[in-house]
Amino acid sequence: MKRIMVIGPAGAGKTTYSCQLPSVLGLPLHHIDRLFFQDEWKERPTEEFVREHLKMLAETDWIIDGNAVHHLKPRAEVADLLVYLHFSRPRCFFNMFKRWWTHRNEARPDLPENCPEKLNWKLFKYTWNYHKKYYAEILDLVERNPNLQYLEFHNPTALQDWIDHLL
Repeated sequence: MKRIMVIGPAGAGKTTYSCQLPSVLGLPLHHIDRLFFQDEWKERPTEEFVREHLKMLAETDWIIDGNAVHHLKPRAEVADLLVYLHFSRPRCFFNMFKRWWTHRNEARPDLPENCPEKLNWKLFKYTWNYHKKYYAEILDLVERNPNLQYLEFHNPTALQDWIDHLL
């Protein structure tokens, strides 16, 4: 495994769990939100995002945590492994509130500096609809890319067991 993509709804724990992988696998970690957003939560212009995303994908090895769901296809085409965090809505919402409380009024390490943690209706709606809206598309990406291994986790214990097994 040299190229790993970790995806799932907001609050699933993509960053939390991805941060454990570099020390285990010796791969660099990239946070897609740091690339996708600029200061004050402004989305990076699409052309600039695509250019930088493709540069990232051209690296020989990486872990990329995060979605940018409209740009999953090129990632899936070069990744060795897709890890999908298919966690429940209550778990994701709980984690979102916990993250907000922990990082309120400050930016998380995986975001640009001037993106203080926030909760809003758009994020709740995105999380509520994530599996329904994107699950079939994700499975289609896996089917269309026969070299892409696929792991789907439905709870944090199973995911942590997998990470611990890598040790």
